[in-house]
Amino acid sequence: MTVRLSGLSGPHDLPMPISAARATRPGATAPRALGRYRIERELGRGAQGCVYLAQDSQLQRQVAIKTLMPGHDAARAASLLAEARTTAQLQHPNIVTLHDAFDHEGLLCVVLEYVPGDTLERHLRAHGRLDAEPAVSLAMQILDGLAYAHERGIVHRDIKPANVLIDAAGNARIMDFGIAAAAGKFDAAAPSGAGTPSYMAPEAFDSQAVALGYDVFSAGMTLYEMLAGRPAVEGRNAFEVLHKIANHPFQPPSAFNVEIDEGLDQIVMRAIAKDPVERYADAAQMRRALDHYLRPGGDRSGGQKAAADAGGAVEFLLARMRRNSSFPALSGTISAINRVTSGPEQNIQALSEVLLKDFALTNKLLKLVNSTGYGQFGGTISTISRAVLIIGFDAVRDLAITLVLFDHLQNKTQASRLRDDVIRSLFTGMLARRVARSQGVRNTEEGFICGVFRHLGRLLASFYLYEESVEITRLMQQSNLGEAEASKQVLGASYDDIGIAIARTWNLPPAIVAAIHPVTEERPEKLGAGPERLRLIAAMAESMAQAASAGTPAAQDKLLKQIALRFRDAANLDEKTLAGIASDSVHELIEDTASLLGDARTSRFCENLRQTAGEARRKSAA
Repeated sequence: MTVRLSGLSGPHDLPMPISAARATRPGATAPRALGRYRIERELGRGAQGCVYLAQDSQLQRQVAIKTLMPGHDAARAASLLAEARTTAQLQHPNIVTLHDAFDHEGLLCVVLEYVPGDTLERHLRAHGRLDAEPAVSLAMQILDGLAYAHERGIVHRDIKPANVLIDAAGNARIMDFGIAAAAGKFDAAAPSGAGTPSYMAPEAFDSQAVALGYDVFSAGMTLYEMLAGRPAVEGRNAFEVLHKIANHPFQPPSAFNVEIDEGLDQIVMRAIAKDPVERYADAAQMRRALDHYLRPGGDRSGGQKAAADAGGAVEFLLARMRRNSSFPALSGTISAINRVTSGPEQNIQALSEVLLKDFALTNKLLKLVNSTGYGQFGGTISTISRAVLIIGFDAVRDLAITLVLFDHLQNKTQASRLRDDVIRSLFTGMLARRVARSQGVRNTEEGFICGVFRHLGRLLASFYLYEESVEITRLMQQSNLGEAEASKQVLGASYDDIGIAIARTWNLPPAIVAAIHPVTEERPEKLGAGPERLRLIAAMAESMAQAASAGTPAAQDKLLKQIALRFRDAANLDEKTLAGIASDSVHELIEDTASLLGDARTSRFCENLRQTAGEARRKSAA
């Protein structure tokens, strides 16, 4: 058997109505066809439906069809459709492909790629534990599939041996995205339906913010089982298992397999750390660690070696940052705010309580939501709860994170450089908000926050790696290198690599992580809604910030013309519209910077903005 019905003999069985009994009752004859698919035989059966091997009469290929009669339990039927929609977004060699979904005479059918092979669960049951190298190789393939999903903001939430197929070539294929969810989003179903107890991260029991760390923990537990030949935790019932995961220390896999060395022990134990902050930030980072374990010297290709080297450099730089006592404090504050998710009323109260612990932060937040950029809402916003009501929970939370970061970065004596970077980031956010508005983005605050965090890596490097950041600037000026190349030469990784890693460590929303990725296309194409669209908006705002601070109207006009041409297909904003957005944003910045960041008259960036805007006004008046 190669593809199983989600929940066969498991916690996700869907009740079968009486009207469906004839089609799916035990012992019933399989239908001859479902739509254009000719049924060949049954692959698996559960209380709620079946999986059939079928032949696609149009494309002449074998497929697996997962069937379910929706009946009276609409929520459970919706779960299968949600799985279909999620899986349809994912086309990867280590994920079972979804081909089609349809209703056949009231029978809900999902058509999947047919993968000859068996589940990892059955393989371990039949053959016992694996040697280190094949176990690590399979784990890396699982992590490749998860990393692909994570880049698209999707968390699987139920990685376990039963949900991994081993195909005829010995490759791992992830299946069953039935309870997958968007990272960082509120999940009303948690914790009861969010995974299988033996593989669930401790924070998943009571947290409603879906995080990439869930999958890292589950992948670590799956690798543990491959190496040890048994689960990391066993119990008489689900409650006992959950209690042990939350409260009992795990023994390393080497306790059950003496052939496991210390290096592999450390990787597994980091992946299944009870505190998510101590785990790998995401599947890609864990995958790099395993790759380095297998090939420490590496006979990699140039591209793979560069990626691995950058990954190692980022981990080294993050370790340096963490040794500074202020970084854990900053991370802790941001993580505390970010853990509070939108949803029930009690979470609004929880966010208020977190923010009210810092009077200065609350004061700055309320000043910000009453500033020029929010003038369209009208009236005075005097409390956190009213701010949530007016501009939205996620916007308030993200603004609070922004202010925490800005306030932290001002607590250092080498202030002028940092101040310019902070003000530039704020201005980029203001530009991104206006560009988002021009493109019909419903939540323009997402544009603002993505613009602000576009250069998170540069901001934090200027603070924690000050000497290196000065050297990067010097190198750019002397050798005509771009920032990405110069930072790679000095640090071994780009500012963006650092920013992405930290954003993931802090579990920032996928849209922010996406915005930090640079746009390298010469002429980006127009994209639909979601993180990719916000990434384009943040990149466009970044270029506009450079133009607005060019120093002269002629230089600004030249750069804006180039921006309009480059992003014509993506945003279709002409030079005049961009100039208007830039002018309005400069006005907003000058109006609001003093109340948010203190006296900005010494900022070289602000002076360049004023000079460019002033000369443009004089030129227009003349």
